[in-house]
Amino acid sequence: MPPNRADARIRTHLRPAHRPAGELGCSFDFARIDFSDVRGTIWSGEVTPSPAGGVRRYEPQECDDRLGSLWVLRDLGS
Repeated sequence: MPPNRADARIRTHLRPAHRPAGELGCSFDFARIDFSDVRGTIWSGEVTPSPAGGVRRYEPQECDDRLGSLWVLRDLGS
């Protein structure tokens, strides 16, 4: 479905958040960076390092296996 005009306005309005989102999330393998618009000022919110709090199971199992195979965990030097 093509984006509508409201979607385009939202994307344009939040464009200034793209760079800080990249900077905040660059040290994570996955990160959802939340922002809020408070009277025209963009504020950063929480950083979520795993989808669905790390408890969601993907169905079917083959999908979960495929996504998991793409995630290469870094050695944190324990």
